[in-house]
Parts: sequence; structure tokens; C-alpha cells
Amino acid sequence: MPTYYKTIMEYITFNIALIGDEGVGKSTLLHRHSNGNFKKTYDQTHNFDFHVLKFKTNYPCIVEFTIQDYGGSNENINCEKVDAVIAMFDVTSETTFDNLEYWIGQIPSDKPLIICGNKCDLPNRRVFGKQIREGLKPQMFNTFYYDISAKSNYNYDKPFLKICQILMSKHDLLFVSSDLEGINNSHPPTPDSEDYKRDQINQLVMNAETVLETIYPLIKSLRKDMNRIKQFLKE
Repeated sequence: MPTYYKTIMEYITFNIALIGDEGVGKSTLLHRHSNGNFKKTYDQTHNFDFHVLKFKTNYPCIVEFTIQDYGGSNENINCEKVDAVIAMFDVTSETTFDNLEYWIGQIPSDKPLIICGNKCDLPNRRVFGKQIREGLKPQMFNTFYYDISAKSNYNYDKPFLKICQILMSKHDLLFVSSDLEGINNSHPPTPDSEDYKRDQINQLVMNAETVLETIYPLIKSLRKDMNRIKQFLKE
């Protein structure tokens, strides 16, 4: 459960696990949030690192994330005590997407899961929307997906924002700029922006496909029962 404590404002702390293959950009995303710079060189994370990110919100609180950044070669993943999980793959590498099945298998089913396709700014994309929707159907009832780019900042705060909205049950919560030292200045797309609309449409499509996959067998079964009843009445 999240930890609450008081200082000048209300602080809300969440523990997050960040998982995925080597080289997909997990540490780069955190580095981008921490100091605003894009790290061009790749430094492999061995075992795991801890990071702390803070966001001021449009509510009277500051959200602090304690993030366990697991290295891509780490086989000792423990997500039992975290509040939510971010799983990342590289949209230019189908292998990293295929390996999500392994990573997601390490996560308790009751944990909110945010899946991120990083490097969407690159021209050599290999994993696209339909493939992503098909691959994520088994997890969709507790899962959200975002294209992100740690390099261009596209959607780079969306995973953390969605976690806050879910865990705090405040779907109008936003991250806002702050003059407080050490607080990230983050500006999500506004509801009337094209990026926001595209993200909402993609999420709606994924949710609708999942619902249809679930109810279609029920409809077929109901039709069979109706046919049996009609046949019985004729006799």
C-alpha cells in the first residue's frame, strides 16, 4: 500500500518496479526525468538500481516514486511488495516485445501494469499497434499501454501519471510545473491535443477488443441455448 506522510504539502509515496530487456531504455527514461538530459551512451544496469522521482500535482500533494530499476539480465524479479509495475520494450525490436511475456509472468495479477513501447521517435519501427493489441489481450483488464520516447520526451511522463490516477482513484489528476527544488517540471498533453486524443482512441480500441473477445463465446453459448429451447417448444 502507498505510504502517506505530511511535510509542507502532503507527500504520497508509491513503490514501482521497472522491468524489461536490456537496452530498451529503462534507465534512460529515469535519467531523463531526474535531470532533463537524454543519455546517449548505454550503461547496463546490473541486478537493479533504486531511483526516486517526485511530481507535483494539481491536487495539494506531491507524489514520490521509489523505483526499482531491474537490469534486463536480472532473473530475480520481486514485484510482490510494489504498488505498480512498468514493463518496457523497444518498438524497433520485435524480440524485446516478444520477451514481455516472460517479464509479465513475474508480476502478480493484481498489480496495475503500464506497458511502454520506447523509441517511437525512430524511423525503423518494427512493432505496431495491431501486434501490440493482440499481444496484450490476456492482460488488458489491468493494463495500459503507451508509445513513449525518452529521447524526444513524447509521453515520457504518462506511465507515472496513469499509475497515480489508478492508485489514487483520481482520474483528473495531472502533473504540473513546480518551483520547489527537485520537483520535475512535467506537462502532459491537454485533453484537446492530438496526442491526447490519439492515446485515448488507442486505449479504447484495445479495451473494446478485449471485451469482445470475452463476451463473444458467451453470445455463441446463449444462441445454442436459445436454439435448444426453440426445438424443445416445437416438439
